[in-house]
Formats: sequence, C-alpha cells, structure tokens
Amino acid sequence: MVDTAEERKKIKSEVEGYRKSNTEVLTKMEQQIHSEEGKRLLATITQRRAALLGLYPRFFEAAEHSVSEAKPILFKEFIPANDAFIASLKAMVEFQENQMHKAVEHDRAAYASARMISIALLTTAILISVAMALWIINSISGPLNTIRDVIGHVCKTMISRALFPLAATTKWVRLLLPLTNCWAPCGKPWAR
Repeated sequence: MVDTAEERKKIKSEVEGYRKSNTEVLTKMEQQIHSEEGKRLLATITQRRAALLGLYPRFFEAAEHSVSEAKPILFKEFIPANDAFIASLKAMVEFQENQMHKAVEHDRAAYASARMISIALLTTAILISVAMALWIINSISGPLNTIRDVIGHVCKTMISRALFPLAATTKWVRLLLPLTNCWAPCGKPWAR
C-alpha cells in the first residue's frame, strides 16, 4: 500500500507484467505435462490463480479509495488466496522433482543394464574367438599330425623291410620294430 497515485500505477504495471509472464509460463507448462497427476496439479494451479486474479481489481480499487478498505481484502481474501496459489505451485515443484528423481533412477538402471549387456556380448565374442582359433588350429594340426603318423609308419615299414626282408612277421621283427624310430629322413633311420 502506497501513498501516491504514481507509485500505485507503477506497482499495477509491475503486477500486470508478472501476471503476463506467469500466464506464458503456465501455457508452456500445460503443453509439456502429460501425466494425469501433473494435469491435476496444473488444474489446481490454474483454478487458484484464477481466484487470485479475480481479487486484483477489487483490491486495487479499494486501495485507490482508502487503505482501510484495502486492508480487509488484503488480509482476509488476498493473502489466503495467494498462499493457496503458492502451495499449489510448491506441490507441482515437488511432483516435478519426484518425476526427475524417478527418471534418474530409470536412467541409472538402463545404464547398468546396457553395461551388463555390453560386457556379456564382449565376453561371448571373446569366447567365440577363442573357440574359432582352437578349431582353426585343430583343423590345420589334425591333418599335419596324420601326415606325420603316415610318414612315420612308412619309414618304419621301409626300415623293417630293409633290415628283415624275409621274416616281416617273425617274433624278432616285432620286437625290433619299436627300436627303429624313424623321425629322421628315411635314408638315415638311426640318425637323431
């Protein structure tokens, strides 16, 4: 409550500017709220704001006439309506904070899940790579081992025929064959 008409006019213009910016903010908020609880809280805010906006003309008119007429409107109607409006705004802020915390929790859970999936895929890829490497090694070394065994058998057979041409099935040949290890070229069977 001010004394001069000039000060009252200045306060009215400030209030009008705040009301206009509040309307813009509430319009933007209305477009961004999609949950039922958020819509309910916004409806409460809009309802309480409308009740408060209805008091401004009466309060300013009473303040123009006298301070004693404006005080009852201010203390009995305007302040309780303003407090209710502020309480509804605080409820919306609390709701938005809860929603934000839930979103953060959800994002953390999604991150942990994505990390575990990545680790599992990496581990699976490593195991598949090792299995393929072992398979490749076996597919190469298997035939090589077979060739080595065949060459060894051929060398043993050639040596046994060279040393014992007549009695390949005798008892002495069967005892001597293991002694003729043929890892060296077939021309030098005893060279190591």
